Amino acid sequence: GGGGPCVSVGVVMAPTGVTVVTGFLGAGKTTLVNYVLNADHGYRVAVILNDFGAELGVEKMLVQDKPDGDNAVEEWVELNNGCVCCTVKGSLVQTIDNLLEKRASTGRKFDFILLETTGLADPGPVAQELWVDDEILEDDGAVLDAVVTLVDASNIERQLSEGKEASLQIAYADTVVLNKCDLVSERDLERVSELVAGGKPPGK
Repeated sequence: GGGGPCVSVGVVMAPTGVTVVTGFLGAGKTTLVNYVLNADHGYRVAVILNDFGAELGVEKMLVQDKPDGDNAVEEWVELNNGCVCCTVKGSLVQTIDNLLEKRASTGRKFDFILLETTGLADPGPVAQELWVDDEILEDDGAVLDAVVTLVDASNIERQLSEGKEASLQIAYADTVVLNKCDLVSERDLERVSELVAGGKPPGK
């Protein structure tokens, strides 16, 4: 008959965007991750933790929840709001691969994948790993979407003066989120905004 289109079990899903979230310790990454994992925002997000934060509420659940026969993603848990959280075991690409296999087996698409990096991590190697494996990732249904850097407005000037990591995190970012703006004066915030904007190439 001329009914609607048939959908096979092996249907190819649209690529899932991978967003890398970086920023110094204290910039607000843990707060953001906790929000994504616990809030009723309506998105199905897979959060990959590159490192455990002591304050992260899902840590205990992750340690207790070990799926069978999955070596790369040894620790992962599905939250009440439909989001999934796991840690990197083995290579990052393998971890994403396993998440997408789980997604395909259930037929429930992730809206996006959020990769949280460690506080002092230079996001370059992480982004490069995803760029290098771009074709593999696209075949598997994931693609690097953006690098988001969280900046602590009250500490960024000191962090920029103490080492290159903060400036690298800002330079790699597609989006910079100024956080903790309530801790600084309007004048300081204006100066910090210009400082952060100065660390970005034109158009960023």
